[in-house]
Amino acid sequence: MIKKSLTRSSQAGFTRSKNFGKVRSVCAMGAIVITVNGCDMLSRFFEETYTCPQQNALAERITFKKPQNGADILFEGNAGNATGEIIDISDDKLTASAPWGTTIIDRNSGKVSFLKANKLIATVSCKKTVFKM
Repeated sequence: MIKKSLTRSSQAGFTRSKNFGKVRSVCAMGAIVITVNGCDMLSRFFEETYTCPQQNALAERITFKKPQNGADILFEGNAGNATGEIIDISDDKLTASAPWGTTIIDRNSGKVSFLKANKLIATVSCKKTVFKM
């Protein structure tokens, strides 16, 4: 009779241990998924675009692929394409050099200001699109 009770308790212990391993595996997989989905550093491709349909915009489309200081920024418009350089960037604002002077982008609202010799030429509302993969 003692032998039977020991067998039962050891079997119950084995079952608990087996279930605990499954729970631990599920929790580990969940943590990995949350970490990967929340990590922007693992993105292999990034592109942020501002489309400005207004007539007074010096560029109809502004695109950059690296959100960092010193990265290239592309200005596309009726007069042709031009490149500039990102001077300063934060989560809220981007300042870039452009052939006409300086471009300042409010990254939250999508408003783009074009400056020439520190004088405001135009401010337009643009549609922001961010693509990550």
